[in-house]
Amino acid sequence: GLTAMSRTTGFPLSIITHMTLENMIKSNGLIPPEVIGLNENLYNYFIKELSRRDIVIKELHPRFQ
Repeated sequence: GLTAMSRTTGFPLSIITHMTLENMIKSNGLIPPEVIGLNENLYNYFIKELSRRDIVIKELHPRFQ
């Protein structure tokens, strides 16, 4: 099976590659991860795809802690 480290390294890369090949990401060259995080549609797609692969991201907001 895959280790947790290989999953959390490889799956995001494969998702971003898919998003690029599908022209969801319009930028060329080096793309900082912030580009995905600042675009609500890209961010939601990325998080949904991670979730499909059993990698769950929980957002914590300071006012609710």
